[in-house]
Amino acid sequence: MIRQRTARRSRYLTDMQISGIVLLTRHPVRLSGRCTSISETGLGCYLSVSLSPGELIRLDLRLADTPIQTVAEIRYESDGHYGLEFIGLRWEKRDTIIRYCRRLPIKLEEE
Repeated sequence: MIRQRTARRSRYLTDMQISGIVLLTRHPVRLSGRCTSISETGLGCYLSVSLSPGELIRLDLRLADTPIQTVAEIRYESDGHYGLEFIGLRWEKRDTIIRYCRRLPIKLEEE
C-alpha cells in the first residue's frame, strides 16, 4: 500500500543532537545523530547506525529546554540522511514541536 500525504507541512532548518533506541529488535540498539530539519510531522537527520525504511525508533530530542520522547518511523534514507515520521504523537508534544519550529529563523520548502 502506498501512503499519500494529504497535507503539506513547513520544514525548518535546525541543528540538534538526537538519540534513541531501535525498536522491535532482539537486542536494544542505541543510536545517536544530528537533526538537520524539523516539522510538526517529522524530521531529517544523520544517524550513527544504518537503518532501513520502515524501521521504528524511540526517539529522544530536546527542543530548547523541553525534552520530547516519541516513536518515529524511518521513511527514507539517502546517502546517510534519513527522513523520520513521528508516529502517534500526542497533541501536547505536537504543540511543543510547532512552537519550537515557529522560533526557528529559516523555513525550508514544504514537504
